[in-house]
Amino acid sequence: MNKIKIIYLTAISLFIVAILPMLTSGLTEQGVRWAVRRSVDIAFILFAFSFGASSLQLLTHSRLSKWLLQNRRYLGISFGISFLLHGSLIFLLARLYPEPLLTDLTDNVIYTGLIAFSLTFLMTISSNNAAVKLLGRNNWSRLHTIGGYYLLIMFSLTFLSKLAELQFWPYIILTLCLISLRIYKIIKQLTTTLHT
Repeated sequence: MNKIKIIYLTAISLFIVAILPMLTSGLTEQGVRWAVRRSVDIAFILFAFSFGASSLQLLTHSRLSKWLLQNRRYLGISFGISFLLHGSLIFLLARLYPEPLLTDLTDNVIYTGLIAFSLTFLMTISSNNAAVKLLGRNNWSRLHTIGGYYLLIMFSLTFLSKLAELQFWPYIILTLCLISLRIYKIIKQLTTTLHT
């Protein structure tokens, strides 16, 4: 598959699964909330694929892990598009139907969300060779590592707080798998370092 097609397929999926139902609902509150939820569903799956690619390759060396690793940049860009759309839809929901959304929002949720969207924006626009050259490989790597772990913590806290809700279990399982993969990679790297 041409790597850029991953982005096109993501855009099409977002339109069909999230945007089109919202538009056909006439921008009702239920329709906008549907789009908010579906956009973050797609975003999280793409995040898991991109952030877990190197760990999965280290563990399995499978065709799937190799493909994910080779396409990690485009999966990451697709995540960025999906997650930033999610943020835009939250803003739309707040403008059209401010209550009870604004009442339920705490300062902590607002600030952690703004940081998450800011990091996602920075990682998305820097997912190219020109940005690597401009920032330097080490600084570029720090940005994407810090951003990736921040988002992993944010998603983990969100999904693991919903253990009682059955519909979130696929995402909870994916979260636990992703955490396990990252821990495995860290241990593997530490072990390699200690033996060199």
